[in-house]
Amino acid sequence: MSLVIAPQSGSSCASWLPQPREPETRNIATQGRLWWTTLVSSGAGDLAVMLQQTWWEVGFLSDSGVSPAGIGGLLTPQAHGFLFDNVGGPCLICNATLISWPANRHVALGNGYDFSRNCNFAPRSEGDGAYLSCSGPTNNGQAPNPTFERYDELLNLVSSQPGDGLNVIAADTQDRILEGNADGTQWRWLDSGGHAISVFFPEDGWWIPARLIGGGFLDHKGRIIPSGSADLSQAPAWLTRRKSLSIVLGGRAYALADDDCGLEIRDSDG
Repeated sequence: MSLVIAPQSGSSCASWLPQPREPETRNIATQGRLWWTTLVSSGAGDLAVMLQQTWWEVGFLSDSGVSPAGIGGLLTPQAHGFLFDNVGGPCLICNATLISWPANRHVALGNGYDFSRNCNFAPRSEGDGAYLSCSGPTNNGQAPNPTFERYDELLNLVSSQPGDGLNVIAADTQDRILEGNADGTQWRWLDSGGHAISVFFPEDGWWIPARLIGGGFLDHKGRIIPSGSADLSQAPAWLTRRKSLSIVLGGRAYALADDDCGLEIRDSDG
């Protein structure tokens, strides 16, 4: 059974309907000779952009232009802003930092040397912070004490426990996390506490797979990585026929995009 509402111009409630109007457009001047490479929406009115010259720069858009925020990337929408990593500019020893915008909160990720924390991060799918896996530091020649940490979207520490020091890759909609070994050729699943819940399975390097509705990921070979399982399977053709895949409409559908600038919107069954 379905309910169809057909507005009638003469009805008493016709004035309640929003009136059609032309979309509002604005021209924003950008500073310098920078290429726009990626535009990311928070879904709540904020826009961030990746700009490229000799390095990647993160900026945030307003009517007055682009406000530079740092050099780095991995822009991730949150419930009330964005997370991104900032390496601080061209440098010999780059101290990477995870930043929450607009709160301007910071968590040190490290610089790759033994005396540093040396963390990598995977944003949570709910737009509520991130998981960090840290392999250091090493103090006075002693063995490091790796940690597995969770932060909220303002980068307040929620929890910290011993970890394995491997690299977290992505978190799915079930709050399970993929991690990989040092060269990214073996992946496995962790639960939200950082404990392994699957065996390792072969993959081929570092890249971020596409989240799937209900949990799991689509890898770039067209295979489904089920949530919490190492039993990969071939994805249906409709899920892989276009280049990129995103979850939209509050987690109810997929948007499939390609170089033709068009979108296909499909439910979880295709």
